[in-house]
Amino acid sequence: MPASEVWELYRNLRLLELAANELKNVVQSLQVLKGDGGVGTVVKTTFVPGNSSYTEEFTVIDDQKRVKAAKGLEGDCLAFGCSVLIVEFDIIEKSQNSCIIKSIVSYAIKKEFEAKDPKPTVQIEAITQASKEYLERNN
Repeated sequence: MPASEVWELYRNLRLLELAANELKNVVQSLQVLKGDGGVGTVVKTTFVPGNSSYTEEFTVIDDQKRVKAAKGLEGDCLAFGCSVLIVEFDIIEKSQNSCIIKSIVSYAIKKEFEAKDPKPTVQIEAITQASKEYLERNN
């Protein structure tokens, strides 16, 4: 799959919409609180069974480098000890028809919570797998 096609899925709201449609056992709902998919867009994802949610803001969308980053605003590990949570996707071209989807989850733990060792639970693997299957079906 060409990197340009994969990037078109990842660069805006389409990836989260795909996750909400394809991962019904993980995502209960998706709500755009602000924006249209560009930098500054704020999205709230509510997970099944609906008692937890994660809100993030898109902070980087670089079409030349094919990099997208989002900063967690509330929920996930931010609710139980993390001070920062950043999720980044890099779409790296390998050849004309293949690429690598690199996912990076960065976080910092508040000093008073270090002993509890909170970790992010963002469903990156499930979302990446769903995107791969979607792209293969539609190619």
